[in-house]
Amino acid sequence: MIQSEVRRAEENARQARVVEMGAQGAWTTWETADRKLTWGDIWKYEPFRFFFLLRSD
Repeated sequence: MIQSEVRRAEENARQARVVEMGAQGAWTTWETADRKLTWGDIWKYEPFRFFFLLRSD
């Protein structure tokens, strides 16, 4: 009786942890649009925006 209660509590805790881990990793499956940049576009960017784009991929 006590063993089954402890097992049930442990299983509930394990399942909750699995759900949390799945939510944390959800960002890895985001679909993003491919960027098409030309040199003309890049030369028009402000420096801060250019450095942001370099670091974002």
